[in-house]
Amino acid sequence: MRSSSNRLFLLNPSISFALTFVKAIVYLVALILPGIALTISLTRFSNPFKEAIENNQILTVVLLALLAALIYSTPWLGNVNKKFNVIELSIYRLCSQFKNTAKQGWKCWAVPYFLKVPEIEHHDQTVAVNAIIGAINKDAYPDFSIILGPSASGKTRSIARIVKQQAAMSNNGIQYLYYDLNERVIEGKLVDNIGSDFHLETVVFIDNLHQASFHLINTLTKYLSNSHFPEKHIILIAQPLDRWKINPSVGVKLIEMAKESSCLYKIEGIKEEKIFEFIQNTDLSKEISELRSINRRYIATATQTTFITSLMSKPLGKSDLREELLPLLDDSKNLKFDDELIRRLAISLSLAIHRGRFHKIDFIKLHWSIQKDCRLMTKAYSLITSLIWLNKMKNLGIFPMMVTSEHRYILHEQLAEDWKDQLFSLQAFRHLFNLCIEYQVSWGGIDGELSWYLAVEIQDESLAVRYFDHAVAISNFKRMINCFNRNRFNLLDDSAIQLQYALLLDKVGDFHDARKILGKVERKLEPTSKLFAQLALAKIEVEHNEEALQYIKQLKESGHEIYRLAAEYWDIHINAHLGRFAPDELLNLLERVYCLSSIRSSVEKEVIHLLSRIVFDGCRHSYLQGHNVSSFIESFLSHDANTLLYKYEPQYQALLQLYRHSHWFGHEFMFRSELLGAKPDSLPIPKFINIGNFSRLSLEERIDYLIESYNSSRELFLACGGREFSYLSADLLNLYIIKPSSKSDEVERKLAEYQSFINETGFKDIFSYPYYYILKWNLIRLEDAFLSQNAIMVDLYVSSAKKACLEMEQLDENVGNHYGVWRASFFKTLLLIWESDAVERSSHILERLKVLKKSAKSNRFFRDVEIINWLTEGEVIEFQKLFRLFKFYPFVHQ
Repeated sequence: MRSSSNRLFLLNPSISFALTFVKAIVYLVALILPGIALTISLTRFSNPFKEAIENNQILTVVLLALLAALIYSTPWLGNVNKKFNVIELSIYRLCSQFKNTAKQGWKCWAVPYFLKVPEIEHHDQTVAVNAIIGAINKDAYPDFSIILGPSASGKTRSIARIVKQQAAMSNNGIQYLYYDLNERVIEGKLVDNIGSDFHLETVVFIDNLHQASFHLINTLTKYLSNSHFPEKHIILIAQPLDRWKINPSVGVKLIEMAKESSCLYKIEGIKEEKIFEFIQNTDLSKEISELRSINRRYIATATQTTFITSLMSKPLGKSDLREELLPLLDDSKNLKFDDELIRRLAISLSLAIHRGRFHKIDFIKLHWSIQKDCRLMTKAYSLITSLIWLNKMKNLGIFPMMVTSEHRYILHEQLAEDWKDQLFSLQAFRHLFNLCIEYQVSWGGIDGELSWYLAVEIQDESLAVRYFDHAVAISNFKRMINCFNRNRFNLLDDSAIQLQYALLLDKVGDFHDARKILGKVERKLEPTSKLFAQLALAKIEVEHNEEALQYIKQLKESGHEIYRLAAEYWDIHINAHLGRFAPDELLNLLERVYCLSSIRSSVEKEVIHLLSRIVFDGCRHSYLQGHNVSSFIESFLSHDANTLLYKYEPQYQALLQLYRHSHWFGHEFMFRSELLGAKPDSLPIPKFINIGNFSRLSLEERIDYLIESYNSSRELFLACGGREFSYLSADLLNLYIIKPSSKSDEVERKLAEYQSFINETGFKDIFSYPYYYILKWNLIRLEDAFLSQNAIMVDLYVSSAKKACLEMEQLDENVGNHYGVWRASFFKTLLLIWESDAVERSSHILERLKVLKKSAKSNRFFRDVEIINWLTEGEVIEFQKLFRLFKFYPFVHQ
């Protein structure tokens, strides 16, 4: 039998009427032949039937059979649909005949719910819809658009407006295809059909893109990069990046492409003032007291939007189910509901939270399971009345149903979260909600990521600890933090849970709060416990102070080999902050950690995190040291450990893009070609890097290319909540400083923003970094003043540069950063060229550079040794070389 998810719907009046008629016939047959339903139901309702038969409760058996007939008759319709040749794919085909369907008044059961939802004036949505319709009719490049917005903000409803408005404007019969990526099977269908004749001259809607896998994202990115494709227009609809389902190697170049092409539209939600106007115009506030408290200054809540949309479809009637739910419009926690409604809401919300929809079968299973102590007749009656309630909620538009989704009801994530948070103060709801979650997890079939979210929702510490590794491996850090923030005040005082929260805060750069939580956790742990070792690693990661060194010493004596290796890594890492770079030692350590992972039955979070840190820290050490850079980069990024990282490290693709592409071109290629003057074909290039046309670009074009590359890396980190997103502002700042066409006010604004960010981190090791960029900005402007012989400005820029050097030197000396102190001394020496007479200053500078070169060599600062050799090739230092050095000196962060 073909399942009901594999259907193609044609919104055609005659076929819609035929299908509705056939559906009625099938329901009638199902009711006449309960035996058929019983046969089917025994597989799904085995426990209830078994109990009823064993207890000779014939009436219960019949009731359940009739109930099953109602539930399972629709899948039979799949075979009937097949005879009408309308089944092909798990998508909707929407056509401009929808307007005619509506006019003729057919109650077409194949019409998706969002085409039947009434419209409220929605400014963001209107802007997006009008722009997209304009793009469809102009047939202009680019042939795609992206709509971004939070849950329940009106993204999907914009589809209805596009279809209806286009139908009203044109009779050319444009075909529309709709893919809902909340259904997993849809993804394969979309990949198969994209670019095929089936899509020829169609407008394709791809909804819930945030649920897509990295494979589909990358496929769409490559496909939409083409200048032409057979589709008339492709519209991608997704929630903001912090809600995307992140897997390793996911990319968000799509967003950047849309931004550059001005086809990215953001929908924030319906303004409350628009809802307030509707309420006043319809006198609803007289009937519904809860509506009077709506504040007109902000975006409407998901609850407000859902209720008002429902009331627009169907006015409030007598004994209306919505009256029971009206207290949810009020933010007050003083809610009173009867036991039956609490049970139904607990089941529905437990199934929809973090998923946005739920299946009727799961609703039935949970409903039956949580009433295990009731009599069978009571359970059967309660179940039937709950299904009737569910159907009414569907008809009222509170829980709309997607026909293609095999009885899946829509309940937006935001709505589910809001209602759950309000109702959780009720003890009866809390008990049933927790029970429903526990049943779901015990049944299996729920992945580790979702299990962690559900565990946090019910404050189950043991489940949250068990599934944290699964969640952190593939989920979005900011989404996980949002879940914690909604529930943390209800969580018990559990050290493991607090540690999870601190680790997530650290990953997104919220170091201050991370430290506060870690301080509280530390006082509760035994020094010999595994949890203490995890805490020690977390504290070392956020603070590189004397206390961290003490933790490293303790971990080196740990009984767990992974923690001993981690201590060895952090020893090397902290030494890098002091000016000792050791890519060779990290390469050796990488091999040992990888061997440890290969002999374990399962890959632990600590192993993946350690491998990731070693691989990419090894790349950073290579760029800092400046010796055999390409060889080291190739060794780290070609190591077998990358296979594990590709599979388990959420930020792998972002880190790979940064260290293999952005940093190599920014720190190695630009250094050797622009500063040292090496020819591109003479450079050692890693086998996985393709220079392409980069070597033939002008300086301005190279800088623009690098800005795009670093921005692409930032977007990848932003997508998975990585804190590198903020740190990369320094690399972009560096490029804007050396870009010839940059405006002074823009550079100075970016300088101020970066300095503010660094101060907020609280990391004293990096407090000197902003002063390097202040130094560089003054040296860049010094060149113009010097060449134009503006003595006053020359003195001003030299003075400002010296002050920046002194700040760098002092701050790095305070934290024992020998490389930072050396670097400050190097630039102070070069600035001496603007003092005393030419012969004396040149001789003095050369002597000091010899001393600095000897120091650099002994400390293995090989790149700086190479720079001094290049700078002192002649008997005197050339101003031309000096200014090239100021511009292209590679400042790699330690």
